[in-house]
Amino acid sequence: PSTARHGMLALAALFLIAVLYMPVRAINATARANAWITHTYQVRKELQDIPVALMSVLIKYSGYFMTGNAEFLTLASNDTAHLLEEAKQVKALVVDNPREHRQVEDLLAQMTSELAKMDGIYRHASLPLSVTQRDEILKSRQEMLNAIDTLIYTIDQEEEEMLRRAETQAHRQVIFDSVLVT
Repeated sequence: PSTARHGMLALAALFLIAVLYMPVRAINATARANAWITHTYQVRKELQDIPVALMSVLIKYSGYFMTGNAEFLTLASNDTAHLLEEAKQVKALVVDNPREHRQVEDLLAQMTSELAKMDGIYRHASLPLSVTQRDEILKSRQEMLNAIDTLIYTIDQEEEEMLRRAETQAHRQVIFDSVLVT
């Protein structure tokens, strides 16, 4: 009789521990999924800041282009430094994903190269620009924008896919754990 009672108490204790463990497990799984989702949104937001910063650089160069005021070149250099810092922030955020990390390194290298080339064109062009110089600058700008947009789009699509997977996994985990608890 006493052994049966101890056995029942042990079984009840195990059941109680299991019942208490499931909500804790669900909360932990949800917290991990939410952290990953937040991280993905942060990467995507930082990625969206890059084209904005790039346009700021190009606007400054256009200011120089239109006015001949060298102050715009200084402003463009400052904005370039800010743009490259934005890209470095994205690179730091995706350090956990080797493929994306390489893509952001490629993006950073391409932007650095293209902006240095563009800066050289602007600094060495005599104003007013000839039609040939203007066309070369516009072509270079468009090529740079297209290449950078393509890289950003590729990285963003990968982040979006990871976001969908994380949200799906979090949803499934909550359903699984709630079924176990009830």
